[in-house]
Amino acid sequence: MLSVLRHELGVPLRRRGWTSGVTRCLASPSSPSPSSTSSSYITRPAITDESRDPLDVGVFRPPTDPLALADAARKHRELAIPLRVPRLPVVLCHGMGGDKPFLPYFHGIAADLAAGGVTVYQTRVYKYGDVYQRAAKLKIQLDNILQHSGARKVNLITHSMGGLDARQYITHLGGHEHISSMTSIGTPHRGSCFADFCVSHLLDGLALGRFLDLLPMETGAPRNLIRSFLLDVFNPETPDHPSVHYLSYPSAARITNPLHPLFLPWQYIRRVEGDNDGLVSVESARWGTVIRTLDLCHASQINWTPYDARALYRELMGVLYDEGH
Repeated sequence: MLSVLRHELGVPLRRRGWTSGVTRCLASPSSPSPSSTSSSYITRPAITDESRDPLDVGVFRPPTDPLALADAARKHRELAIPLRVPRLPVVLCHGMGGDKPFLPYFHGIAADLAAGGVTVYQTRVYKYGDVYQRAAKLKIQLDNILQHSGARKVNLITHSMGGLDARQYITHLGGHEHISSMTSIGTPHRGSCFADFCVSHLLDGLALGRFLDLLPMETGAPRNLIRSFLLDVFNPETPDHPSVHYLSYPSAARITNPLHPLFLPWQYIRRVEGDNDGLVSVESARWGTVIRTLDLCHASQINWTPYDARALYRELMGVLYDEGH
């Protein structure tokens, strides 16, 4: 179960058409000091020495080879759903877990949007760092994206914990000046009872948290997904900024196959919180303007299942276009 919660996807920018070398993160501003109330939810201090942990930010570049171009255009045409290009660039922000070598986060989404004329970027933040560490990294990369694109503002599309990172950046790190809209998909804005279960029974109950603290990695993310942190600490400290348009896609999946990796979490959350996507309840994922409630599991939302999630992101491009973003 813990592996399901921890492995929330990701893609290195040097794979599958993502280029490195657009910019490189060299220096990080200090993260804001959270209140003493929230400090108990952080397992490590914020990392500020970026020179020891550089991460690239990549812009999705369509292939230049004629055969590859033809293949990209064919795949784009296969989906008979029109794509309207938003006015501003789009930035994809991943959830907990980060890079995976075997399956990319937002699988095939960036390629499809780019083939339709959308300027697409993707950020990479600490895989399991707490929301304060991840938001500080996000700020560095978004500053680089703004400089590279020449745009004054961008549209953020976030999945899962990426929505919390974005909210922290917008409210506390000056992001409201650079973000036109933030759309969260499957983000636990009010926490998850399954995260509560994993933290209390696995990290604390089996003392796995102490073992993880010995590893050379950030491990604060799971504790930032529990309900008490989101409801009692993060949300009161992180109000929405009035200049940013917040949108969301909650999801009420129906997972009936016992072999599905999210079957047991889905059943557990359904008993405790109600309709959910296998990790996050509908009520927790609702934030700002709810575009509509999906019927996708948490993995399907980023194209990790046979369901073709490109349709969802094309729909979102139309929403952003209609809203003037």
